Amino acid sequence: MKQSSLAIPFLLVPGLAMADVAAEDVWTNMQALYGAWGAEMSGSTARSGDTFTVTDAVLAVTFPVIEGGVRMTLPDMTLVDLGDGTVSISMPDTYLIEVTATIPQMDGPITADVAVSQPGMQIVASGEPRDVTYVSDLSSYEAILNNLVVPGEDFDVTVAMESAGYAGESRVTVDGDVTMTSNMTYGATTTIASFTADAIGQSSTTNSDSMSVQATAVFPPDINILDLTPALKAGLSVDMTFDSGGSTSSTTTTFGGEPSSEQLQIMGPSNYRMTIDESGFAIIGEGADAAIEMSDQNMFPVPLSFSIAGSMINVAIPLVASDDPQPFSYAISLTGLELSDGLWGMFDPAAALDRTPADLVFDVSGTLGWGLDTLNIPALMEMSETGAMPPISIESLDINAIDMTALGAMVAASGAFTFDNSDMATFGGMPRPEGSATAKATGLNGMIDQLVGAGLLPEDQAGMGRMFMGMFAQSTGDDALESTVEVDAEGGVYLNGQRMR
Repeated sequence: MKQSSLAIPFLLVPGLAMADVAAEDVWTNMQALYGAWGAEMSGSTARSGDTFTVTDAVLAVTFPVIEGGVRMTLPDMTLVDLGDGTVSISMPDTYLIEVTATIPQMDGPITADVAVSQPGMQIVASGEPRDVTYVSDLSSYEAILNNLVVPGEDFDVTVAMESAGYAGESRVTVDGDVTMTSNMTYGATTTIASFTADAIGQSSTTNSDSMSVQATAVFPPDINILDLTPALKAGLSVDMTFDSGGSTSSTTTTFGGEPSSEQLQIMGPSNYRMTIDESGFAIIGEGADAAIEMSDQNMFPVPLSFSIAGSMINVAIPLVASDDPQPFSYAISLTGLELSDGLWGMFDPAAALDRTPADLVFDVSGTLGWGLDTLNIPALMEMSETGAMPPISIESLDINAIDMTALGAMVAASGAFTFDNSDMATFGGMPRPEGSATAKATGLNGMIDQLVGAGLLPEDQAGMGRMFMGMFAQSTGDDALESTVEVDAEGGVYLNGQRMR
């Protein structure tokens, strides 16, 4: 069995509030926060004058139902009453965390040692016994996980992480529910990683700019981490906003010790908001100036790359089963998608195609019949083992926009449909739709001419494509087409007003 080394961050950060709090109150508050996540933090405590110490501390998570769990030792903590109703919290500049994960049906535990360096860390707690605010300030942070052992696996891993630390404030309130609010800024980080298994190796370096994170989370009592459905119904919620300056990552893959491929990823500034509560999971955000460059001597004769000027995501799905239809949305967009000359040259060496950057939009929403508790892990595992179909059905669909601009052509579609899930016969096993959709296009004939000129489309197939466009679409101008599909309540299908079914 080989052992491996992995560097990861381990952040014990709470962060801010005002009144009178003692060291014992702070320790209890920290235990409550971890307890709200389904973990137990324990240790030996002692008081001497104004100093309260915690030694032999352990953080443990037990997996309900499937048994097993994770256990990690924590550094000694010194909590000092400052005499003004606040408490300072300190830990050693360097310390070691021992991690043990026990997973059912594995031959043995997964073990590792995490070496942490955080010189000069400062945390000051203030507030009241059940309402504690923590202000954190750390100028540098490093962490290395050594001696990673996974039963039955033979590999070497090394990951070294170094960051400019973090600063900010957090508030933990205990009142039946445990509520945490946090506003943190994390400094620029460099991560160097390598992985080898047999003849294959991979190494990467990632440089990330600073990032700010704002979060609010509410944890009701008695959370079961393998089935969060009851907790969601009791008020579990998470609301997080991320604002990042971007990152650059380079990866090299080797085979038999010789370089095989290289890849460079560049991500520009981005901002995202993620929420989880009884209404579902949602993420919305946007990014800019992303690019990927790659070379593979065995697959591509020249380096390839593409870039994206902007991207957007807006996704929302249910998490809790309900007898009533629930809303969903799925929207992504890519703007300014541009291919490198090397990538174009693989299929268009004569530059016969319009190489103007492309735009893509896929935006749909609607309602779903959602009979699935998405975060009930044992139930999902049982469904997977039995092959049962998830109790999910589509009730309505709004096609807000399905647009594409590329090769000098533009296609845009929109529409709306409802679905009768009690009628699975009219359309041969799918719920009967009712509604309409319209698609508009410009420049399709010009695009076909380009494809023919580039040798990518035979002339006879081009002629067939033009014929079908004439059959199913109406001309609305010079190389402009439009087509509307309607489905009525009886299952009749109409194309541009003509009944097709």
